[in-house]
Amino acid sequence: MDLSVVIPLYNARCIVENSVRRLTSVLDDRHLDYEILLRDDGSADGTKELLDGVSRTFPAVRWSHNPVNSGLGATLRALWQEAKGEYIIYCDCDLPFSEKIIPILWEEIQDSDIVVASRYKGGMQSYIRPLRRLTSRIYYIFCKGLFHTTVSDLGSGSVAVRKDALRKLELKAKGFDIHIEFYVKAQRAGLFIKEIAAEAVEERGGSFCLWKHGLRVVWQTLRLRWEL
Repeated sequence: MDLSVVIPLYNARCIVENSVRRLTSVLDDRHLDYEILLRDDGSADGTKELLDGVSRTFPAVRWSHNPVNSGLGATLRALWQEAKGEYIIYCDCDLPFSEKIIPILWEEIQDSDIVVASRYKGGMQSYIRPLRRLTSRIYYIFCKGLFHTTVSDLGSGSVAVRKDALRKLELKAKGFDIHIEFYVKAQRAGLFIKEIAAEAVEERGGSFCLWKHGLRVVWQTLRLRWEL
């Protein structure tokens, strides 16, 4: 199989079917052998109950779920394990760079190990809420100081990776710290990471809440520094 598109879900009932439809449209145009993997992380809005119907409508879709909310890292690691494609594209369910980023990532990953769609590269005019931009910048400087990471959009919602490269990383994070663990271990494994400028569409929110998760991510990042 050429490609697995993996999407972690949390309270995404209102958008998941439309997002799958948009992804299917661009993937069919490329004539790829692909699958779309959805995994619900204990949503409270009935997302899981919708997925049977989505998979019947779109034959390329497979879905699974966590019995309880387990965190982004746990959900992504399960999706990556289930993926059958030679290449994997992870994207947030709200398609932050729209479905148009998928063929771009597909082309770029052919000569890379990891490709990151970035809101902060190349002077793109993506609308990013001022507080989000500020906190992202602070976190990037924080991580650069701890790990010398070179990726500017650590929380990018659209990332392509080779499956054989992913197997080298031995990821363990359960929460949002999966992002920094992924890039730090990729750098230390000598993988080639390419960050490409991409214009994000209007932000619709997401499962990350600064006030709920921010301090926890900082603590998890510090703990990762001690463990590596």
